[in-house]
This record gives sequence, structure tokens and C-alpha cells, in this order.
Amino acid sequence: MPDYDASKPGVKIVNRCSYDVNVWSILKGQGCPSTEGVVLSKGGIYQENYRQSDTGGVSVKVSKTSACEIGSLTQLEYFIDTSEAYGGNYLDVSYVDCSSDNCPTKAEGYYMQAGTQIGAFKASSDNQHCPILSCSNASECATMSYILPDDTQTKYCPSSQSMEFYMCGGEAPGSDDSDDSSSAPSSSAPSSSAAPSSSDEVESSSAAPSSTSEAEVETPSFTLPATTPDVEVQAAAVTEAPSSAAPNVKTEVVYVTKFEYVNAKRHAHGHRHQHFRA
Repeated sequence: MPDYDASKPGVKIVNRCSYDVNVWSILKGQGCPSTEGVVLSKGGIYQENYRQSDTGGVSVKVSKTSACEIGSLTQLEYFIDTSEAYGGNYLDVSYVDCSSDNCPTKAEGYYMQAGTQIGAFKASSDNQHCPILSCSNASECATMSYILPDDTQTKYCPSSQSMEFYMCGGEAPGSDDSDDSSSAPSSSAPSSSAAPSSSDEVESSSAAPSSTSEAEVETPSFTLPATTPDVEVQAAAVTEAPSSAAPNVKTEVVYVTKFEYVNAKRHAHGHRHQHFRA
């Protein structure tokens, strides 16, 4: 078992199968070793921090036998790309070196999680970014794992995030597993709110102010003392109140048809890292 620092990201494999498995961690180009691997009994855990190689990625090979032989291997693979343009962890589960359904997890299924599943490290809707992969039989596992070398099953997650592989069974880890803190919270697509209702026509809440077009003014009559000469009194001229035009109201109705939540740090390039065989 390699030295492992829990404060750094890496790989964790938990054996939930009823049988023992052997585990080897191989750099690309090294091929299968002649020695026995790390033996994991039911409930056993294998952990390693991410390793980098000038020649490519790392293949963590798992077999039911003590010999690392092509034809009997299930592989959990990762490649830590440190380039500025494509930096991150490119990962996959592979049955390319498995010639039958007798390889670990191929018939029983697995649960694999990359990232904490919180915030920017939550699985994207297409499960390409920090994925959760879950399958319970060979047919299901074939839809999310490499069967042939030219399949397109490589996923991505930032290299700061660990990956966990729970063998045998597609259920998320729980109390029966040795570390239930790694259980992935269930995620559901955020529901979009309905578009606010709006009327096509809007009436002004206040009517245009009314105005009087003609003003009639009655001249008051006065009775004057007899000693005062007759005086003719005229009413003062009255200015007509200006008419007020109705306000010009323009209504714009916006229909909201879709809300979309996008995970931060999506892998924004079309470059596909090919499957590798270590």
C-alpha cells in the first residue's frame, strides 16, 4: 500500500464484493508487474494520492486473481494534466482488458464519484464534469465505462478533487461502508420558476386630468348708494386651463422560457483525451 496523505487529493477504492481482489497501481508504459498486488478483502480500502507521469496517466488495476494478466482486469484510470489550457484530472472506468464478465464489478456494478458534489464540483447535467457513475449490471456498466479502446467515456474533474470507487453494487456509500462521510448527497436538477404572469395591455392607473374648454363668468350686480355715480364693473378675464395629453405608455412583455444553471469551471474545450492502456 503506498503512502497516503489524506490532506491531498487521490484515489479511494472500497471493496464491497463478497470476494477478495488484488490491486496494482501502474504508470502508463510499465505494463503488468509480476508481483502480487495489494489484497483487499470485503470491506477493505485502497488509497493513493494522485501520481503524475511524464509518459501519461495511471491505471489502478483490479483483479480477482493474484496475477496481473490482461483479460481479467478492471481498471480505474486517471491522468493529471498540468497544462494551463487543459489542466485537470481526466478519468474513466475501463473493461478494455476484461475478456469476460468475470472481472471485478463488471457483472455486479459499481458506484464511482469524482469531486465533493458541492458547488463547482457537482456533477454536470451530462455527467461529464465531476461525474457520479452508478451501474448494477454488465449492460448498465457498458453505457458509462470503456469496453472498446475507441469508446468516448473519459470524464473530467479538477485535479484538486478526489475520486472514489465503490465496488459491487450501484448504490451510494452508506453506513455499511467503512467511511460513510464520503456518501454523495443526492442531486436533482434545479426546478425553474414559472414565468411571472403579465398582461398584454396596461392601463394607466390615473386618468388624464379633465379640463374645461369654456369658462362662463357671471358679472355680479351691485346696488350702489344714490350719491355715487353709476359704475360699470367688468369681470376679470379668465385664462383657459391648458389641456393635458394622456401619458404615452409603452408596455414590454418578457416571457421567461428557460432557467439554466451552469456549473462553474466547465471544461471548455473540445479536446478529447483518448483512452490509454498502461
